[in-house]
Amino acid sequence: MAVPNIFGTATAAIPLSQLDTNFATAITLGNTAVYLGNTTTSLGNVTLTNVTISSGNVTVTGANISGTANVSTLVVTGNATIAGTATTIQGLTVGRGGGALATNTAVGASALAATNTGGFSVGVGQNAGVLNTSGQITAVGNGALSTNTTGSQNTAVGISSLSANSTGGFNTAVGVGSLAANTTQNYNTAVGYQSANVNTTGQITAVGALSLAANTTGTGLVAVGIQALQANTTAGNNTAVGYQAAYTSTTATGIVAVGWSTLYNNTGNNNTAVGANVAGTYNSALYANTTGTENAAFGTSALVSNTTGSNNVAVGSRALVANTTASSNTAIGYEAGLALTTGGNNVLMGHYSGIGGAGAALTTATANTFIGPSAGYLVTTGSKNTFVGAYSGNSGSLDLRTTSNHIVLSDGDGNPRGYFDSSGTFIITRTAASGLASIGVYTETTGSAANVFVGSDGYFKRSTSSLKYKKNVVDTTHGLTDLLKLRSVTYQGKAEADAGKTFGGLIAEEVHDAGLTEFVQYADDGSPDALAYGNMVSLCIKAIQELKAEVDSLKSQLNQGA
Repeated sequence: MAVPNIFGTATAAIPLSQLDTNFATAITLGNTAVYLGNTTTSLGNVTLTNVTISSGNVTVTGANISGTANVSTLVVTGNATIAGTATTIQGLTVGRGGGALATNTAVGASALAATNTGGFSVGVGQNAGVLNTSGQITAVGNGALSTNTTGSQNTAVGISSLSANSTGGFNTAVGVGSLAANTTQNYNTAVGYQSANVNTTGQITAVGALSLAANTTGTGLVAVGIQALQANTTAGNNTAVGYQAAYTSTTATGIVAVGWSTLYNNTGNNNTAVGANVAGTYNSALYANTTGTENAAFGTSALVSNTTGSNNVAVGSRALVANTTASSNTAIGYEAGLALTTGGNNVLMGHYSGIGGAGAALTTATANTFIGPSAGYLVTTGSKNTFVGAYSGNSGSLDLRTTSNHIVLSDGDGNPRGYFDSSGTFIITRTAASGLASIGVYTETTGSAANVFVGSDGYFKRSTSSLKYKKNVVDTTHGLTDLLKLRSVTYQGKAEADAGKTFGGLIAEEVHDAGLTEFVQYADDGSPDALAYGNMVSLCIKAIQELKAEVDSLKSQLNQGA
């Protein structure tokens, strides 16, 4: 039978066997459901050209489809146009969003649904950018940027990323729930699962799953690493780089943590920790620090045990590793201050391979300054000492391991060359070839007599003559007779420096034997050692006086005989 080309008033199903196989003109189907064979197709306001329909499928070739098309299975070949605000295929809505701007792309139910005037936006996922009106945004994920209205230049990738943002702009959130609570803040970056997910107005950068996860209003924050600064809430100006770096820090400000679990337990302000952790040992720099402030630790395990100590500086692996509550220590070098626990105000610098760090054995000692390779590494409880050089605290017959208030100058082999004892006396530790020399003093000359005396104990003393320094002054009984007992000699010294030189003088032992002991200087064992040549002038004067008296007496006798 002949079937008309127009089915706008069809009221019953028309079997396929009664349809012509070839229609030369387009078939227009109105709003009425049309049953074609075993296939049920709902076509509303649709123009189809050259349609081929097979069981269970609709195949459209070279067609224009306007309005809304709902089909079970749609195959489009050739040049086809689907026009309208949105098209739903198998529940997926694809279009340009509210306002139908040519520069917008919306994929998903209610994506970019609000009338948008800004353009250049992309919404992919259910409710992605659903309220956006003028912001230029990229939202990918269910609920991404779902409350954004005018915030522009935002990028959200992940379910609920930047979901609370309304007017904040220039934000980037990548990861499920990242920056989910951000509302009006600008220039935030969060990359990772729930990174900065409760941040509201803080200006931050968070990279890593759960990094800055608890932050709300803290600003000036940088967290890079899984759970870095995870507990930070309102504190600002912190930087944490590494897995769980500054993990439990909540309100501390001005901290820098670089390395696995550095400043893990921190609550104190203005701490800096840089140092990796050895796998499974929890020994990152300043790992245990709680309320200690103003600390700086650089190196694996540097200040790892510190809890409440403040103003400490540790540079080097295991530097100040045992320090807990002590403050104001500075240790530079591998294992410098290794055993120091509660002693404070120490400065320890240096390490010698195979021996140990400077001040490595100190525990509770305070106010020591050890500078040099392994300087003072044997000192345990001595305090207020200063060692410069490689002196260990016990070498060269000088044992200061438990002694305080000494200053030691030593060479690179640890040999003490000179030191000040606790009374302030400077002592030269003489060896066979050493001594005290002062080139400057030698070139500064004077016409005054010598006034320096060196005792057998090595002490320098000033020689004096004033009555105010004397007591029990009486006239001497020694004179010419005693003087005549002495033997004047020439000799050569045994010292290497005296080689080839001849000197004149007396022998101390002979002066002693003559009974002139007041002119003899004795060694520690009581033996004659040197002579006070300057004092022997008085003996000569007495002898001259006696000679003068004899001369006067002889003159008197001659005059009387004349």
